[in-house]
Amino acid sequence: MRIPYVSDPPETRSPQEDAIVSRIRARREPGPLLELDLALLHSPLVADGWNAFLGSIRTGTTLNAAIREICICRVAVLNQAWYEWAQHAPLARAAGLSDEAMDTLKGKGWGGLTLEQIAVVDYTDAMTRHVAVPHPIFDKLQSFFTVQQVVEITATVAAYNCVSRFLVALDVGEKNGTEQVLSSKISNVPNASSSTPPVLPHPATSVVSKEQVKRTEAYITQVEEGLSGIKGMLARLKDSNTDENISA
Repeated sequence: MRIPYVSDPPETRSPQEDAIVSRIRARREPGPLLELDLALLHSPLVADGWNAFLGSIRTGTTLNAAIREICICRVAVLNQAWYEWAQHAPLARAAGLSDEAMDTLKGKGWGGLTLEQIAVVDYTDAMTRHVAVPHPIFDKLQSFFTVQQVVEITATVAAYNCVSRFLVALDVGEKNGTEQVLSSKISNVPNASSSTPPVLPHPATSVVSKEQVKRTEAYITQVEEGLSGIKGMLARLKDSNTDENISA
């Protein structure tokens, strides 16, 4: 890391700081304090607020674990926050995401996710890459989730963008540069040296990526297949009714 971690156990200077450390330990139980905690505790009040906020995001929403971890893992990939990925990929798997789904989150495939999960990935991509979310992407998300859940998904994506930027800026956990970089994430920076880290493109207007186009095409294909099945069912019902009328 670019700065030293505080000692573990952290040295405190007041009963207030003792209480802060206790609250953070309580949220991490039964595990130890994380490297992230030992970085944040250089500023105990910031660490305390961070702990309360992220605790609410992690355990205080109505989102199921898979949706929450899709948001977090996708942000980690887009921002190359591999410490964040290392912490949350196991939680995503524990929530039921397959190897294929995890590859999709890393930009290496297109399968393993449901339509509502794809909508979450597209929304996460738009928020993280461009900040502004195009109406079609928002409308698709809203078709799957309640207003409360839309707020919670938005807060989760926003919160873990904050987390990832802190992690990468300070290289918490010494994970920077340890995973494959998504080619779609790297922008061409004039006069950048080979040591300059890639940065997120930030266009003036929102752009729909090839990734989102492919997901939308897959979504349309599934809808068409569903409509085809419904048409077949209606045809069979019609034939059945015709047979009954003839026999009558």
